[in-house]
Amino acid sequence: MLAGTSFRLAVLRRYGSAKHAATELFYERSGPIDTVLRRRPSHEADFSVALSQSAARVELLAFPLTLYDIAAIERGYRSAGVAGAEGIARITDAGPGSAFQAGDLVLALPGMAGTWRDQAIVPEAKRALVAVPAPLRKAIEDKVPGMLERAATLLGAPAIAHRLLEDNALQPGDTIVQNDAGSAVGLALVQLAGIRGIKTVSIVENEMLDDDEPIRGNEDPYAVVAERIKALGGDVVVSSSFAQQTAAFRELVSELAGPRGMPRFAFNGAGGASANQMLHCLQASGTMVTYSGRRATHPIVVSTSAFVERELTLKGFNLIHWLEGAPRERIQSMVDALSQAMVKGMLTGWLERKSFATLETADIATARHGSRARQLVAITKAGESYVQSAAS
Repeated sequence: MLAGTSFRLAVLRRYGSAKHAATELFYERSGPIDTVLRRRPSHEADFSVALSQSAARVELLAFPLTLYDIAAIERGYRSAGVAGAEGIARITDAGPGSAFQAGDLVLALPGMAGTWRDQAIVPEAKRALVAVPAPLRKAIEDKVPGMLERAATLLGAPAIAHRLLEDNALQPGDTIVQNDAGSAVGLALVQLAGIRGIKTVSIVENEMLDDDEPIRGNEDPYAVVAERIKALGGDVVVSSSFAQQTAAFRELVSELAGPRGMPRFAFNGAGGASANQMLHCLQASGTMVTYSGRRATHPIVVSTSAFVERELTLKGFNLIHWLEGAPRERIQSMVDALSQAMVKGMLTGWLERKSFATLETADIATARHGSRARQLVAITKAGESYVQSAAS
């Protein structure tokens, strides 16, 4: 009896009292977040359970609230359970075959189901986690402002943007056009394109669609988002209503592209009218790549002449599928490159943080309708030690 009591006291000293007991956000069926998402005590709170050879026990430090996470809950893109697919964690215990050891900082891969929680047991750690590179880890441990939040998003929007540029063989001096540029992916595209010497034309949505909610007060108007894109290195930023003036928009794109001609690639995260407007700006045999985005469910209507006369190509990209199929060394190479850009301050995003302990469904719902320009990153109790001020 005494031994059991001593063990429980040790756990409380290590992981906090009942006031800060480990919790997780879960759902048992798909549906509206405010209906199906619940907070409960962690189902993996028994720290006396021995780990298998390949498993690791982790404390989550921070995780972003993404559009994919929300779609997974509301549209059933993933199996029910603990929500979340991205985040950064610290290894607290590891089996000898896991490839990790206590104290390592790691990023969640698709093999780790559920990141919206304080702690987890990862059965196949080698498949589900990737190590945070040493320079980024040092920056996090040194509490460089914003570094933990940036790292938590690395295998999300920055990775999508990296792959869009890397896999399509874009070169310095090229020009790309993108819509939904105020999204996390759009901002990452602007910064990573700038690093590569690629020019960007960014369309910012400024028109309400049927499933949008009004932005609260004067909180994130088009001008604020456009200014942020320019501050991150965007070359040309226009509203979606301006892009509808096809001739004027094409002329603007042509002036930026210069002697290389119209862009070869457009990146679509919105669908609908702005996607069609980008197609008009592609050169013959150009390509539009669609990735997940806030308005990506809105259809794209393409004329027959776009295929027959201009030989345009439409294709899609899914980061989860890429991560599941890519060789480990290729994933690590991408993580290393993005980490380097983050440490150098060249890949910052536009982030705000909130304590996981006080996170409400209302906070998550703001991301669903784009009524929050900054991407929200939740910081757990364990993660608070890596930020200068968890209260801000």
